[in-house]
Amino acid sequence: MHNPEFLSFEESASLGVWLATVVQVLYPVMKLPLPSPHILANSGPALLVYGGSSATGTIAIQVAKLSGCRVYATCSAANNDLVMSRGAEKWFDYNQLDFVEQIEAAGLSITHIVDCIGTEESGIACSKILALAGGHYHSIRVPCPESFKERRPEDTALATTALGYTMFGERFEFPGVAEYPAEPAMEEFAKKWVLVAEELVKTGKVQPHPLDIRGGGLEGLLQGLQEMRTQAPRGKKIVYSREWGLIEADAGLPIESVTEKVVCLPVAINAVDRSTFT
Repeated sequence: MHNPEFLSFEESASLGVWLATVVQVLYPVMKLPLPSPHILANSGPALLVYGGSSATGTIAIQVAKLSGCRVYATCSAANNDLVMSRGAEKWFDYNQLDFVEQIEAAGLSITHIVDCIGTEESGIACSKILALAGGHYHSIRVPCPESFKERRPEDTALATTALGYTMFGERFEFPGVAEYPAEPAMEEFAKKWVLVAEELVKTGKVQPHPLDIRGGGLEGLLQGLQEMRTQAPRGKKIVYSREWGLIEADAGLPIESVTEKVVCLPVAINAVDRSTFT
């Protein structure tokens, strides 16, 4: 994807991983229609984004809306303005003990859920929220919470999860845990999607998550990771940037134009390295 002039490199760094995660869920997995000008607003299913103020959640809200879904979200009261600004029709405070009952009372008939939290607790809540007739529950986090299927074992309540690495179309493995074969079909989809995504970002139809930009580069990541373990930032994406010295081209000549090299890390923290390169 090309970086639009109106977006900073820090903002662009925050988009890549989460766009890939969201589109894998909504399209190859849930098989919703790709965003198109021909899709009527609210013509699709009712979809809940659980954890709507997360970096993945705000992207999911926007992209699902562009596919015609009626989108709802859970978040804390402090972040309700954020999820509404991204297109959610209604939000529910998951800190309220009766938030599940509030969703049920609203009569929304949620048939699709994107769980951006992926814990056993969120699985339990989503098992109650998914329509009695069934639907599709997807956990961003791997593995899929067992608590969901324990409570919704019927075949009509589909539960899935996925790994974004498959979009590279190459075999990969987690040593000692599992091996995953190459998925050429997923790679072909990724090539098609990147053209769609570039247009959505360029036209401002998908906005980046609010950022918390910090200095310190890769060294600063250690502090950020520790912070996430103890008190995860809410409603913002941490982006680290670092100034680098001049890098020479292959021909041995320095490049006059200065730009920024973006390094995206799939840990809810991104690093931006400022470099000179072709």
